[in-house]
Amino acid sequence: MTQSNANKTAGTVKRPTKAAGIARAGEKLALVVLRLGKAGEQPLVIESFRTIEVSGKTGAAGRGAGKGESPAGDLIVGVLPGASCTWRSLPTGSIDPEAPPEALSGALALLSEAHAGTVPPHRRAAGLVRTSEGSAGAAGVASWVQDHADRVATLDAVGEVNSYIPAQVALAWAMRVTGRASGIGAWIEGPIGHGAGTIVLCATGEEQNPVLRVLRDDAGDEAAWRTSVREAMLDTAESLGVQAPSLPDGALRDVLVVSPARSGVSPIVGGIPAQSGWIETYALALGAAAAALKADASEAPLHAMTFDPPGSKGNPFERLIIWLATPARCAAAIIILLVIAVLVPLWAAYARWSIIEHKAQGPGAPDPALFTTAREADAYAFQLQRRWPMSKVLAEIVGTAPKGVQIESVTLDVNKPLQITGTADTIETVTEWRAKLGTSVVFEDAKATPNNTAQGTVRFELTAKVAKPAFAMNADAATLAKVNKTAAESATTASGETTSTGRNSNSGRNNTNQTGRRNSNNNESNRGRTDRNTSPPGGGGGGGGGNGGGGMTPAPAETTKTAAAPPSPISDEQIAKLDRTSAMREFTTRRAASQQPGLDESTKQRLRDEAAKCQQRMREASSGGQS
Repeated sequence: MTQSNANKTAGTVKRPTKAAGIARAGEKLALVVLRLGKAGEQPLVIESFRTIEVSGKTGAAGRGAGKGESPAGDLIVGVLPGASCTWRSLPTGSIDPEAPPEALSGALALLSEAHAGTVPPHRRAAGLVRTSEGSAGAAGVASWVQDHADRVATLDAVGEVNSYIPAQVALAWAMRVTGRASGIGAWIEGPIGHGAGTIVLCATGEEQNPVLRVLRDDAGDEAAWRTSVREAMLDTAESLGVQAPSLPDGALRDVLVVSPARSGVSPIVGGIPAQSGWIETYALALGAAAAALKADASEAPLHAMTFDPPGSKGNPFERLIIWLATPARCAAAIIILLVIAVLVPLWAAYARWSIIEHKAQGPGAPDPALFTTAREADAYAFQLQRRWPMSKVLAEIVGTAPKGVQIESVTLDVNKPLQITGTADTIETVTEWRAKLGTSVVFEDAKATPNNTAQGTVRFELTAKVAKPAFAMNADAATLAKVNKTAAESATTASGETTSTGRNSNSGRNNTNQTGRRNSNNNESNRGRTDRNTSPPGGGGGGGGGNGGGGMTPAPAETTKTAAAPPSPISDEQIAKLDRTSAMREFTTRRAASQQPGLDESTKQRLRDEAAKCQQRMREASSGGQS
């Protein structure tokens, strides 16, 4: 956050109730969690503390702080290395702690800008440092001038650090809350970078404002380095009239030395362990946490510096690396990635299976009425395509035939062209018939192949495509009956056969053979049948001719409506002399006449008996008799 924002926050926003401080302590990190004391307790109470190896392994823990447990604090404050910050003292009275928060915030921002203008606003701060409650304090400006990102990053071992405090300010707060208002505290850092060591001093005398100093010297020679540290502490102690603490044995690398607490002065922090060396290990972390909970508006900016500018979170990749630097976080991330690697394919497979199963089930059971309607529509469509009105189609063929044509065979097959064979008087007659079929609504693409014969007639083969069988004879019902009747009575071809592999639309009452070419007797017997239950026919001329015409010829359009007289009786001897063609003619004539209305029963019975005898004669002639 910026300087002004930090001050405003400290002056107007509610203080946190729990805070954690983390600082370097030798080869480890020291963590202290403080909370505000309740009624009957000290103002500040230590909730937990522990040390953490820089490599990430947890060291000694206190007050139930579990291994690897993150601090449950509202705020985490990290202590900056002494070599990272500078301290510029300001004259006494430069900062008025009694000023309103807004005015105090503006004054501190101006002071920090005036004395550290080259440092980014989020890394500079002005404020007061006190070592005792109620003292005026020392005014100064702290500047974070060196990153030392490797050491700063290790402070994120227990969680993301919210803000940072200079080591000298944290040391002053530690002396204040532990009852060391008079004495010297020194944080001695080993060499960072090119071998230069850092000495951070905070000293105060009786009823005096604290003195903060940051000294650097060559730490390459251990003896010379120890001498430099000793002389700096003695000089500071002599100037303030206090006694300097003794230095510990061993190497002076990341070591804290502090004067003992004054007798009769109680610390404001409760729960400080009485074990030896606890203060030297946890003092800086304790001071950082105490500053987060106890600092007023004139002191708060000094613990509100941030690593990145306000509103900027830095490079995402760098932040990710810093976040994963903690072994616990890294292990958790690896576990999550492994779980994702296993579960994502399973989830994808389940989703795909669900989609396929949904498609396989379909939209469910259809509506019964809709299903019935669809089935009927399919049945009608099938019948329209496969079940032709054979009687009407045959009547259409006969009705278009000109005079002089004798039809020997008609082959009708669904999805195949119509085939007609027969004879005609002239080639012009065949051409005329082909033209009529070509212009008919029922047929299209008519073709004829005529051949002259020795008898002076023309034998032909005519083919046409049945395009619209439903339109056959679609004009007058009487015309269809006349054409079929006349065609049946005129069936006098010498050896013609009428076959069809299609289906009749009248429930099996076919004018043609349904199974292809059978024996001629069945063909001749079926030739006389007509379909009297058809729908109104359409157009087409008449046809017909006399019994003596010798072939199937079209009936004239002016055929009389008066019923013909029944045939005269024929004896058995006469029937036995008939050839196949004559027997077929007599059979069809008597069979049709027996069905005429108005005849008495005896005449009908005579005609039926004669028709049966003629039919028997037809069979005998076909099997080896006369032809």
